[in-house]
Amino acid sequence: MVIILILAVIIVALLIGNILLYSKIIILNKIDRALRKGVKKERAAATEMLRSSREIIAHPERESNFLPSFIEFTVKTLKVDGGAVLLCGDDSYLYGCVAAGSFPSLIPPPPDAKKSTGDTIRGLKTALHSEELEKVCAAKGFAVFSKAPPPGFAADFATLAPYSVITPIKFRNSIYGCIVMTSKSDNIVNSDGYFLIRLAEMMSLELEVIKAAQFRHDYELRLQEAREEGMSQVTTGIIHNIGNAITIAKLTISSLKEKMNFSSEDRPEKFILREILPNIENQLAAGTLQKFLTEDKAGRQYVGMIKELMKCMDSNSQEVMTMTNSISAKLYHISEIIELQQRFMGELGTENMVQLANMLDAAVLIFEESFNKRSVEIKKDINRELPELLIDSSVLIQVYINIFKNAVEAISEESQPGKKYEIFLSLKKEVCEGRNFAVTTIRDNGPGIPPDLREKIFWFGFSTKKNDGSAAHGVGLHFCSNVIYKYGGRIELSSEPGKGAEFKILLPLPDRAANVEKK
Repeated sequence: MVIILILAVIIVALLIGNILLYSKIIILNKIDRALRKGVKKERAAATEMLRSSREIIAHPERESNFLPSFIEFTVKTLKVDGGAVLLCGDDSYLYGCVAAGSFPSLIPPPPDAKKSTGDTIRGLKTALHSEELEKVCAAKGFAVFSKAPPPGFAADFATLAPYSVITPIKFRNSIYGCIVMTSKSDNIVNSDGYFLIRLAEMMSLELEVIKAAQFRHDYELRLQEAREEGMSQVTTGIIHNIGNAITIAKLTISSLKEKMNFSSEDRPEKFILREILPNIENQLAAGTLQKFLTEDKAGRQYVGMIKELMKCMDSNSQEVMTMTNSISAKLYHISEIIELQQRFMGELGTENMVQLANMLDAAVLIFEESFNKRSVEIKKDINRELPELLIDSSVLIQVYINIFKNAVEAISEESQPGKKYEIFLSLKKEVCEGRNFAVTTIRDNGPGIPPDLREKIFWFGFSTKKNDGSAAHGVGLHFCSNVIYKYGGRIELSSEPGKGAEFKILLPLPDRAANVEKK
């Protein structure tokens, strides 16, 4: 009997154990299904976000489609009646942005208003402040509302949407907005809240992608505009210099024409041929030439007259030769400028072995008109024996011209009467941090740069100039810095207010460069 009781107890214990084990398996299976369902939803959300990211990166103009697509996807995934994204305004209150499905009005509608649709919430202000949103969602990261509206929403919100869940969207540690999901039936659970947290985190990452894509797009656009402006400056400088050379050549030709166009009767050689030589020939034929040249009052003046006339002819000849050489030099100068322009355009985007001294000379030649216009004197101390460097010469010329342009603009703004403005250029070898560099120094005696602006002056988008509508402002020196950095160099700036600014462009020399001057 005891054995039977023991066996019964064992059987009952085994049955209970099996039941408990089976129950645990059922619960675990249920949890597993729920987890799998959650993972599936999160994978779908991640896939959707990645798709949106790729689309926005490839087509920045489609950024406006992101939030509508996002909220439609969320409503469909959670199988709720409606959803919306609200964004935080400058006053830290939440404003309607975009909605999907059947989403109630954020503010009490007029008595004759029609049913709310997605677009009707755009721009509507709620009474929900970002700080209050953080407090409401502080415990779990989300808040579920049953038969009550979220704080700051219209009182009748819960009438149309009795059940809702809200979670904040954070971007760079600040409240960017929130996601709100609504349902007419009691089917919103905590797992939906946690899913929304994941979506909000993904959305925050997506916003980073969008901002980065926007910045990259704007950056590339403004760099291109800066590059085009630099090319325009080069072309304009070349055209100015050609115009100046042509003007001087025209004036020289006019002077030459005036010199050559006096009447034939007044030409010295004509007087000799018409008056002097016939008399000499007649006197020679009569055998009285010597007597005529020594005793005749008029004849005694012939030798002196011939000398003076020959001197006049020689002087005129010299002047004509000088003017002809000047015209030739100006025509050569024009040819040189045109050749520089052709080389500039032909070498754009290509790297060749170049002599920095030639590039600096070319930049000065191109910008010569601007220097002359503002009476800026250029002084040079250039080492023309430096080794050649492999570099895009057209881009390097733009770097020099950008710095020239900034110096001339600063000088123009200061424009002190009686002050003699100068720009000093030097090119030499230096050793910096144990390495050989070609150092181009561009120093002006303008107003200088205030200490608080020296660090910012190379930032993308930063400019000390007044906004005149040019998108390229704040790009020039950033472009210069990037170009030099690309070739392993750097730009150093030193300045003292009232005493001008000095830019040093350091480019590494080949290792074979020797006999350098220590810095």
